[in-house]
Amino acid sequence: MNKSIKYILLAVGFVALLLAATKGYDYLSDNYTAQTTQQQVAKPDEKTTGAQEQKAPDFTVYDEAGNSVKLTGMQGKPVIVNFWATWCGYCVQEMPDFQKAYDEYGDKVNFMMINLTDGQSETKDEVKAFLGKTEYTFPVYYDTELDATHTYGAYSIPRTFIIDAEGNIVYGASGPVSEDTLVRYIKALIGE
Repeated sequence: MNKSIKYILLAVGFVALLLAATKGYDYLSDNYTAQTTQQQVAKPDEKTTGAQEQKAPDFTVYDEAGNSVKLTGMQGKPVIVNFWATWCGYCVQEMPDFQKAYDEYGDKVNFMMINLTDGQSETKDEVKAFLGKTEYTFPVYYDTELDATHTYGAYSIPRTFIIDAEGNIVYGASGPVSEDTLVRYIKALIGE
């Protein structure tokens, strides 16, 4: 009898621990926002200079036709770099905001929507099927060799970087980026 009471108490304690862990996770998830992981290198109304400047490391990704595209080939205009995947709910959730920004500023800013196309979790065919069901017109690039992913440490997505026309990172964020934040940085970089 004594042994069965111990097992019952142990089971009750285990269930209580699971409930506490679940409640704690729910609390932290609800109170966690992209703001906690956003890293501003400069405010949207400041030009980065001197010690604040951080050169954007180069990488190679591939366009729809399989042509290699380098980040350095985008210099001359600000660049929005967004790492995403079709299986990432937050990535899909923020895409309409990137499309709006692209529609409004695509002639003044280069957009690089980089899909983490590792061939296992995400394939090019899956991305094409996903995009075929949408009306997104921003440029999508495939990181089939994961060069950009490794270079920018984009192991948690979505991940966004905003780079000025001279190739300096002025903003970086892990997690979804709001349309307001995106537009504020774009306007600051193009002088609006």
